[in-house]
Amino acid sequence: MNLQVPKSHISGTIPQGLTLIPDFLTAKERKDIEEWTRVRAAAVLPNKGSGMHYEWFGAPDFKAEFPEWSQEIVARLQERKIFKNAPPNSILLTQYRPGVGNNTHIDEDRYGEIIAGLSLGATCVMNMQRFREKAQLLLESGSMYVFQNEARRDWTHEIPRATSGKFQDKDWQRTDDRFSYTFRKIDDLSWWKWWNGES
Repeated sequence: MNLQVPKSHISGTIPQGLTLIPDFLTAKERKDIEEWTRVRAAAVLPNKGSGMHYEWFGAPDFKAEFPEWSQEIVARLQERKIFKNAPPNSILLTQYRPGVGNNTHIDEDRYGEIIAGLSLGATCVMNMQRFREKAQLLLESGSMYVFQNEARRDWTHEIPRATSGKFQDKDWQRTDDRFSYTFRKIDDLSWWKWWNGES
């Protein structure tokens, strides 16, 4: 059995290579980082309409430096032998308006071998699937999930478009914004240069 995923936060088959840490952040860290995130989002992300909004820190465009608080997050991941060979050089902030989700997908190879996602704000569920095998994760504010190996390569994942639901015996609601910080080690940046017309 994969002890990296508590039973209280997953239903279905547990993908090999999946880690879920519900209490990755302390209560104070969660409060401070969420406040910082809301200020940042109000300043740099669109404040009208619905949908998903993004900001990159570090790679691929290096226009924004890593937030100061992220240094402790990266160090904690490496203490757990995640990104043990090299630290992430990219953080993607995604803002999800209430009820907004994303399509079923596997992150492209160019985004590296490890995907680590820090959840803040509203609670949501994440669906994962590999052929007929299915899993559902409960992602609460302050939790961290990590995809490696089969969970990274073979399982799709998605955030359903919903504002409420039931997970095991828990009701959850998403009437506020949800924020996700995705940590990656991106080595090949040629795609980004091509996208922006650089040589």
